Amino acid sequence: MYDSTNNASEICQQESRHPQTESARGDPAAEELFATNGFNAVSVRDIARAAGANPGSVTYHFKTKDGLLLEIYRRHCGPMNRRRSELLAAAMRVRNLQDRLEAIVRAYVLPAFSSGSDLAGGGARFTRLRAVMSAEGNEVARRIIAQTFDDTSHAFIDAIHQSLPHIPRTEIVWRATSCSGRSTTRW
Repeated sequence: MYDSTNNASEICQQESRHPQTESARGDPAAEELFATNGFNAVSVRDIARAAGANPGSVTYHFKTKDGLLLEIYRRHCGPMNRRRSELLAAAMRVRNLQDRLEAIVRAYVLPAFSSGSDLAGGGARFTRLRAVMSAEGNEVARRIIAQTFDDTSHAFIDAIHQSLPHIPRTEIVWRATSCSGRSTTRW
């Protein structure tokens, strides 16, 4: 059974007689195909073919193409979001409001530039995938992106609002959206 808390590669390696199983190969193959062709243009069959896997194996482990995209986002963004939360907690302990605001902005930006996925060689590919997903305007991708970032985005908006209480929260949301260039998060 698929458990989203486990890495896709670990699941498949436990269940297969092959050193690298079909679904373990499906995750990077899907990431590359989504980054190159977009979500809409890629089928589960395309992913399986690129991975040298059986389409049924991809479906078994990820249920749907949506589930596979969600796993890719979780794998890349989970560590970044955890690091953002750690840095935000430290920033909120800064007493001076101007210094706190700068620390909040650093807490949001720095983890994006030092993503753990870069170490595995997937940072550039995932960055390209994120750009394609944002540009494509697919509702499924938009929902997955929002699901991945909503909690941390809300925490940062709240922290900025605490540091700039004279600015309405809705104004902070618009400014943040304008700075990040995305409108996928549900505020």
